[in-house]
Amino acid sequence: MQVPRSWVREHGGFVHPAVGIHKGDRGRGAFASKDLAGELCRLPPKLLISEKLAEGSMAFGHELRMAAEEFTAAPGLVLLTAFLLHEGAAGAHCNSFYAPYFHVLPKKLSSLPVCWPDDHWLHSTIKGSHLERQVRAKRHNLGLEFALLKSYVGKLPLTWEDFLWARCIVSSRAYSLQSQRCLVPWADLLNHGTSSEVCVRYGLEGETASDFVMNLGQLVPQGAELLQSYGDKPNATLLLDYGFVLPQAPPCCGFFGIPTATAFGDRSSLEGKESFLDSSVQGTFFSQRRTAARGR
Repeated sequence: MQVPRSWVREHGGFVHPAVGIHKGDRGRGAFASKDLAGELCRLPPKLLISEKLAEGSMAFGHELRMAAEEFTAAPGLVLLTAFLLHEGAAGAHCNSFYAPYFHVLPKKLSSLPVCWPDDHWLHSTIKGSHLERQVRAKRHNLGLEFALLKSYVGKLPLTWEDFLWARCIVSSRAYSLQSQRCLVPWADLLNHGTSSEVCVRYGLEGETASDFVMNLGQLVPQGAELLQSYGDKPNATLLLDYGFVLPQAPPCCGFFGIPTATAFGDRSSLEGKESFLDSSVQGTFFSQRRTAARGR
């Protein structure tokens, strides 16, 4: 499923008609149905879900921001999470303006370590590693955010499961645009590639620098996947936030070679991940060695 292009066009946006969404080596992604160059998509500010929009749309938005700033370096992610919950994004009968986008978001995010059930076999795989400590720390911090949101979104029947879904949607899909965290319908369908694979560049353009625009930096041949960059992140961050690892990502936690994002991610199956681990590395792809992580 993908965001209806009719919804994008109706509200002044553009998506190149020669882009198809289907499954490839990395799971579901965007592909060129003919040779492509130039502008890939353009979305006006009306279609973007920014942290500023979230803050202004909720009566408690400003107060929540100030509270979130006390204990997290990314209050925008908390605001976007609260907005998804406030709008009922996970509900089948959501009537939000952004419902066409919300309805196509994945309902299960089981590839993300913080979403693994307590009895999942992968917990034993990472036991004793630095990654295990990172997962525990992230779940602890998410617990603090959950308690904070419950005090503000008290009128909603907020559950841990609802919160975890919304928070993971935000952390795995939000862009950073001019110091604002922002959810961008349709654009977040594009998969991540290494620096040599990326063909898409994005940013805010237009007279007021408020339109989200994706451009192709080179001619992309028919059949090729259109890849963007999620940032120069270590494998630990890719796994924690997106649910996949790369074979040549910046080193952290001593990951052994993993054959691209095909093995991980909400764009591919957990069964495929488990099959790869079982057959290729006997379930031991995390080293106990701790190394320095590189940021963006």
